[in-house]
Amino acid sequence: MIKRRPSAYYYYCSFRNRRAITTCSLPLDPPNASVSSLTNDHKSLCLSLAEQLIQRGLFSSAQRVVQRIISHSSSASDAISIVHFAEVRGLDLDLGSYGAVIRNLMSSGQPQLAEVLFRDRIVGRGFVENAEDRL
Repeated sequence: MIKRRPSAYYYYCSFRNRRAITTCSLPLDPPNASVSSLTNDHKSLCLSLAEQLIQRGLFSSAQRVVQRIISHSSSASDAISIVHFAEVRGLDLDLGSYGAVIRNLMSSGQPQLAEVLFRDRIVGRGFVENAEDRL
């Protein structure tokens, strides 16, 4: 009986050096700078979406996007800038959006600005009747 001799491929596979696989773990918490840049990028993308919806004439959809941005804004200055964005483009905000801005102003320690916004935007537009008596 003749035995078959192993081929060169057999020798290559059995004697080649195997590399060790190493891994490197990523940090679980990203640095704060990248988080703030991500939120700014997200906000700018949402505002860009609202702008595109306005240009297409889809005002109710743009209002919903702006209202969602306001309700999720992290600071009072962000919320006020978004209200300004909406007013410049002719979008009317609802009572809930103004309420979110007022809550943001109150939590950031600016009650006078919250009162001015309440009087000008809510009472001035007739959202609440006799609201000045309640203050």
